Amino acid sequence: MRPNEPDRSKLIPLLESVSSCVEALLLGGLTTASESSRQTLERAFQEAARTRLLRLGVCLRTAAEELGRFVRGQPDFSSRRLLSCLTRAWLLSRALAKALRTGDTSGFDRFSWTVAEDRCARLEVVALGVIPRLVAGSHCAFEFRLRVLASTRNELAAGQPVVWSCVVPFKAAGEIPVEPFLFLPQKQGFTPSIFLERGRVILENCSTGQTPSGIPRVVIGDDTKVSKGPLFDDWRSLVRWDPRAALSRLAERPPSPLDLEIDPQEEVVLEDWSIEPPRSIGKGLVAYPVGFRGQTIEALVPPGPLTETLKRSLEELEKQKTRPALYGFLHYERCRLAIHPVAAIDRDGPTQLLLDPARLDRKLLVKAFTF
Repeated sequence: MRPNEPDRSKLIPLLESVSSCVEALLLGGLTTASESSRQTLERAFQEAARTRLLRLGVCLRTAAEELGRFVRGQPDFSSRRLLSCLTRAWLLSRALAKALRTGDTSGFDRFSWTVAEDRCARLEVVALGVIPRLVAGSHCAFEFRLRVLASTRNELAAGQPVVWSCVVPFKAAGEIPVEPFLFLPQKQGFTPSIFLERGRVILENCSTGQTPSGIPRVVIGDDTKVSKGPLFDDWRSLVRWDPRAALSRLAERPPSPLDLEIDPQEEVVLEDWSIEPPRSIGKGLVAYPVGFRGQTIEALVPPGPLTETLKRSLEELEKQKTRPALYGFLHYERCRLAIHPVAAIDRDGPTQLLLDPARLDRKLLVKAFTF
């Protein structure tokens, strides 16, 4: 779906500035990197998000975050991750600009991961997990992983995974915990914390779009109504995963030079699993060996303030004799399996492993404002 003329006139200069910025960084080396370079990538990410250039937006967001770590001299900076995202951002910006100039609509859709949206009159969901992201001094974001309970669209059957994301631009992000931002009201009148109450959430007049990852994305528009439904008590029906189907999806997916390290990614639920004490694998990265059906999967915990909560959560799970199902995302990196835990699910519902219950307090949000 090619953008309209006003967006097109803005996009081409934007894409050219992205490729020029990347070229300057790669030619001059990281010694030429500055806060201005990071801000250029950050502005490009915000515009890519506004125009729904999903693939480019992911690369720009990650590159801007990594460049910010380098400029601030943070120990968790990864030159490998930065170079990977900058290379992909350059390829995508050049390809998208060429597609716009030549009128190649199919090429633009292929490189942009444009989502074709379909209206949905009523969608009923529950949340399994939420993944917070924090960029100090810029924004925080939350990705909610949901399950469909009922829908007016036949394509969204019960049990279908869907995802909804929200971004909170905020200069004070990083000075306070991310959890209070879940209580920040959206313009539709609801707060994202509604998805964490282990109940049904009803969305009326929303949109959904199929993405290349295979998981539909929910789009909440200005006229969307979000309300709380009754509590959900059949969590066991949602705790299932078929490894054979995952292998089939992996075999059918052709590799691409535009794939990120975590691609392809599989949403998994592990039952009857075990966990061992962590070990350091360098650069502050910690791995918890997770045993499942005779295989060892590494639960990776990178350094950073958000992952301290995950460490505590995994340590608590390690002490339990009877463990709930582990919900997270599996990917295949350097011929090994790695899982990113998100939630522990028992018969009463999910417990979020990436959120600290003590900081789920709307009062902490007041500290972010300057009067």
